[in-house]
Amino acid sequence: MKRKICFVTIAVMVLSLIGCGSKESTDDASAQEEKQNKAKIEEAMENEDYDKAKTLTANDSNYKDLYKDLEAYLMVANDIQMRYVHAKFDDSEDSEFEECAEKLEGIPNEYKKYSKFKAKIKLYKEELQKAISLEKKFRKKYDKLKDPYQEGKVDEYLEIANEWKEEIDKEFPATSEDSYEANLKSYLNDIFLSTLSPYLTATLDSSKLGDGENPYADLQKEQEEREQENTETFTPSGSEGGKPEDVVIYNP
Repeated sequence: MKRKICFVTIAVMVLSLIGCGSKESTDDASAQEEKQNKAKIEEAMENEDYDKAKTLTANDSNYKDLYKDLEAYLMVANDIQMRYVHAKFDDSEDSEFEECAEKLEGIPNEYKKYSKFKAKIKLYKEELQKAISLEKKFRKKYDKLKDPYQEGKVDEYLEIANEWKEEIDKEFPATSEDSYEANLKSYLNDIFLSTLSPYLTATLDSSKLGDGENPYADLQKEQEEREQENTETFTPSGSEGGKPEDVVIYNP
């Protein structure tokens, strides 16, 4: 009987040791996997491969705050670079620039541990605030542009639109310089000019035409000649989101 009890005791001890060994092996494997994932994340952040870093941090509880930072930054950067954001001169419409800025303002501070990533988020925050300020300035005097446009006062609204264009080009110059900051300014320049573009063209009102004559014929011809002489093409390039297409900007 004693021998039987001894045998059972030994068997239990052996099974316990096997169980402990399996648990230790599992823990070791898990620790190794966590260490490898951490190294990949840090490498991706150093190389500014934020899409990859976002994927790697998605299911890592140790990087949940960094994931939120990456998600917000990539969303805003993509919306700006793909021109999904629009300048709104009519104050009855919500500002899309403000919406972008809010996405970056509400993120955790984990991004501050990565100097390159911190610099890009800081740049976006600063440029978005400039865009918001310029948009608010245009909103306050939008009636001065809209009213003559609707009334067909071509010379009047063209003059105002060209003044606005000069302000846009001053705040967000579109240059051939290939840097992250220059590219961002080019994107914002394009976004503002996309909203302003209808006012940079002499629009013909068919209701004002009589006996087959065009009262704006001379103005139209003059404008077409000016466009032909002063049209330039630039290609702003970017990091995330790929290289945008050539954009034609009219300089009156």
